[in-house]
Amino acid sequence: MTRASPERLALSLPGVSQLTETGEAEVSPSAAPRAPIRKQIISNALNLIVNMELLVIQNKIYDIRGYKVMLDFDLAMLYEVETRVLNQAVKRNIKRFPTDFMFQLNK
Repeated sequence: MTRASPERLALSLPGVSQLTETGEAEVSPSAAPRAPIRKQIISNALNLIVNMELLVIQNKIYDIRGYKVMLDFDLAMLYEVETRVLNQAVKRNIKRFPTDFMFQLNK
């Protein structure tokens, strides 16, 4: 079995037009990543981030006695405020929320 020279292998790569005197591959401009490919990669990354955030939120929704419930400290974390600040804001604007929006658990 014969081995191909490094020069020959480099020239067989897509986008490599020739080798420089130092042996480095010279890449043709058409081999540069195209904008639609970059946009697709960015779009895929953003979709992954959104799906991960959605999963985090879904994992914070609990089923308690047949009701879907989110605890105040989880909701405060989502809005990046302290729990007491969230509770104060809800109490101050209670008319804006449905009657069953908030309840307190006791024993």
